[in-house]
Amino acid sequence: MQSENARSVYMERGSEIAQAKILEDEIKAHFPLSITCKNESRCIITPYVLGVESVSQHQLLQCLEILTSNLGETYKKLHGRLWKVDKIREMNESGLVYALLKKDSTLIGFMSMKLVVDDNLSVIYLYEIQIANYYRGMGLGSQLMEAFSSLPDSINANTEYLDKFGPIDGTSLTVFSTNERAIQFYRRHGYRNSRHSPTDKITTNVITTQYATHIFMPSIGTTVGMKTVTGSSKGFNGLTTILDKEDGHPIGILNAATLTAFRTALCTSLVLTETFPLNDPESSIGGNLICYGVGAQAEWHIRLALLLYGDRFKQVVIVNRTVSKAHKLTGMIHKEFPQIIVTTCALNDTDDLLTFYEDASVIFSCVPTTSPTVLNCEIDANNRDKIFIGAIGSFKPQMIEIEGELIKQKCLAKGGKVIVDSVSDCLAEAGEFIQNDIGEESLIELASLFVEPSSKNAKKQIEYLKKGKVVISKLVGLAIMDVSIGNAILSLAKERNIGTAVEF
Repeated sequence: MQSENARSVYMERGSEIAQAKILEDEIKAHFPLSITCKNESRCIITPYVLGVESVSQHQLLQCLEILTSNLGETYKKLHGRLWKVDKIREMNESGLVYALLKKDSTLIGFMSMKLVVDDNLSVIYLYEIQIANYYRGMGLGSQLMEAFSSLPDSINANTEYLDKFGPIDGTSLTVFSTNERAIQFYRRHGYRNSRHSPTDKITTNVITTQYATHIFMPSIGTTVGMKTVTGSSKGFNGLTTILDKEDGHPIGILNAATLTAFRTALCTSLVLTETFPLNDPESSIGGNLICYGVGAQAEWHIRLALLLYGDRFKQVVIVNRTVSKAHKLTGMIHKEFPQIIVTTCALNDTDDLLTFYEDASVIFSCVPTTSPTVLNCEIDANNRDKIFIGAIGSFKPQMIEIEGELIKQKCLAKGGKVIVDSVSDCLAEAGEFIQNDIGEESLIELASLFVEPSSKNAKKQIEYLKKGKVVISKLVGLAIMDVSIGNAILSLAKERNIGTAVEF
């Protein structure tokens, strides 16, 4: 995977036509004859594989129309208003092979690819994969990528090709660095940045003074804004600012502390509800809910869990180094959920903790600690069919909440992966992975379970959520969460006439 401005070097003209013909034949032989839309069994899509010389100009213009609908604004911003001229020229390049996707007689998408030499490797280069907007989210892209990614193995089994041209080393593609949705899609299908791909600029800016550390985290997408946080001897303070994406004027500001706690708990709850489906009478959730920490994060994690599952829990156990600091949190639970038993436990009271773990189905860890709070021996004491562990408190390489052996023995060795908000951010910030040499192959992003649940990795993880005993979620937090949720809250506040309006 490369950046959009890194174009591959093409193979010499003499071998190009012969190789293109073999590629076309192999795609015809190994591509599915039809593709069924997810959740719509009567929606059958047929791929038609053609060399570029067999694709009519009318069909190319139809492909361009789909591309324009999906990425036209991005191309226009980067390449100017005449970008279509260059794109049509590219779409007519010799050696290209197309897979035209049709429902009945209507073109609803296409793929284009070509054999090239990329970074001294012989690869099948994916020029475009575009699906008409109505048919996106139906699993078509995942099925096409699986077929595309298997082509090198198919071609390498062809002795005629091997004798003439040598083996195909793999597949390659480029993507706009601003197209985060596409980047996540390709990563879920096993693609990673190639070594010659430009690195995106770091958008988080950290400034440390003699008084405090100031962190600035911008987010640009469908919603634009910035989260700023200051850490000092007095604790953490911050705000989230939402801006108009067209002219930049401020739409509103929110308290970052409460917003961050709320959005993080929402994210953890998504994994929790996938682990213990709501309204499932056979769900094994219940017994004890154990939460490490007494701050806003702990409060919102407990609150959402009790709102979702009600009286399925027997009691909530709050664990902290200093038990006296738990009074405010226990008061909130008593007030909002009077039917729930609330117990406090000191972190060093290992005997009582082991007893609580015996009947625990949910563990939340919300503490920025350098020593693991959730230990392998504690999970060994657990007697329930399934246990969920959600850790969100530690966010630096030297910090760690879940013991490494627990992750490896109870989750990874059993066929599961750790569910994270961002693979790249967790590998850079989470001590659980950095200190225990746990790599990206052991992680899966939460978004993949919802956006592309039909992908191979997502299917395997969803199956593990059903049958595995220990499910682990680790979040380090993304500014885009604060900005997206903040924008939604501001819209709701405006509808209900809540908040203070200030002239600007």
